Amino acid sequence: MKRKKSEVAKDFFENNISKMCCPNCKAKIDENKDLLTCVNNHYFTMSKQGFFHFVNHKIKTEYNKEMLMNRRLAINYGIYDKVIEIIEKQLINKEGLLLDAGSGEGSILEKITTKNIQKLGIDISKDGVSLATDYNNENQCFSVADLTNIPLASNSVDVLINFLSPAMYSEFRRVLKQDGIFIKVVPNSLYLNELRHLFYKGTNKEKYKNDDVINHFADNCIVKFKQRITYKVLLNNELREHIIKMTPLTWEANKEKINTENLNNITIDFDILVGEFK
Repeated sequence: MKRKKSEVAKDFFENNISKMCCPNCKAKIDENKDLLTCVNNHYFTMSKQGFFHFVNHKIKTEYNKEMLMNRRLAINYGIYDKVIEIIEKQLINKEGLLLDAGSGEGSILEKITTKNIQKLGIDISKDGVSLATDYNNENQCFSVADLTNIPLASNSVDVLINFLSPAMYSEFRRVLKQDGIFIKVVPNSLYLNELRHLFYKGTNKEKYKNDDVINHFADNCIVKFKQRITYKVLLNNELREHIIKMTPLTWEANKEKINTENLNNITIDFDILVGEFK
């Protein structure tokens, strides 16, 4: 019989409890039945969906369930598979805890199949994490948490992945082990440029540069690996719809006045950066 998500998650956190810390006071966390508690009486309960909620302030995000589901469907079509292959090559012989900081609805972490690694995904979107629990298993789990206040002990993470997500370098530095690696996936200038041309032609949103993000990474990290990967994905009607609905690029666009039927392919263009903090 298939186990409940909450049971699977409970086992995961029990096995990794030594790596957890209270996001409110940074004290050690202990498990007490379905609660995680610290010595300062902060406690966190397990949801029926199988995740802990480590955020104690109101969350405002435009990443709603419809957008996240379209992102999942597009990822499961394989639009990022070539990128994930490169990431997995960086994980050969890696063990310990992998943190996906900004895991969304969980599909990127699910597609990383490296053995001998425990995988934890965190995201501030409750809708995203709720969807991500579909992927809960004995080696992988998700929780609602703020990247500015990660509920993990200092020097507890072996690999940190930050895929198309904001970053908090001070927290990433704190939780990563001294020899831990930081993998950041950053959009380059051609990423989804067909949508930029359709929706923002002639405006300052038509073109994109990632120079500031790349330079910030290099300022903080010893760069061990850097690769740009660019390719086109052929779109059918279904995938086209998912792509349009999954990206913040279209939030401010007037989609009704623009014909997307002739959008037959889309460009994937990323810089993959791997480093160790200086």
